[in-house]
Parts: sequence; C-alpha cells; structure tokens
Amino acid sequence: MASDSDPQRPTRVFRSFKERYEADREFDAKAPWRDWVRQRYAKQWYAFGCALLDVMVVGTILQVAGPSQLWPYGLSIMIVVGLTYLELKGLQRFWPRKPPV
Repeated sequence: MASDSDPQRPTRVFRSFKERYEADREFDAKAPWRDWVRQRYAKQWYAFGCALLDVMVVGTILQVAGPSQLWPYGLSIMIVVGLTYLELKGLQRFWPRKPPV
C-alpha cells in the first residue's frame, strides 16, 4: 500500500554501503515529509513498540503468576513467539519489500 505511492524510493541493488548511504540521503532530501515519516520514522517506532510490547507481556505474565513456578516461562515464550510472528506480518504489510531492479 505504501510502496505504490512512493516512486522516488530507489529500488536497485547497491554494490556498497556508500552507494546505499548516498541514495538514502538523496531520498531524504527530495522526499516530501509524509513519505519520509512513513519510510523512516514510523518504521523505527513500529519496531520499538513491538519490542516494548513483548517485554511488557513477559513481565506481566511473570508478575501475575510469580517467578517461582516454571509454567509462566513456557507460556511467556509461546506468547512472544506468536506475537513476533504477528509483528513480522504487520511489518511486511505496512512496509513491503520491493524486488531489486
């Protein structure tokens, strides 16, 4: 959805870090603020929010059940694995990868 309206974003294979850095700087300089927020800022905050959610879920389960028992750890791991899958699917939906040109 977001990638269809973003014709300025480079979609080629980069040979070096320097090429990628220069292309990113060019995109940042030429892109309207809305595209910049969607491509850079929101993606970083999405990842931070997902990591924070995972930590909070584990902390809540261990606080409610008590760390002296073994089952809360297994439950926490299963829930975090499921949340990570959903978070990655959300990442792919909001920021799909473009095939290299």
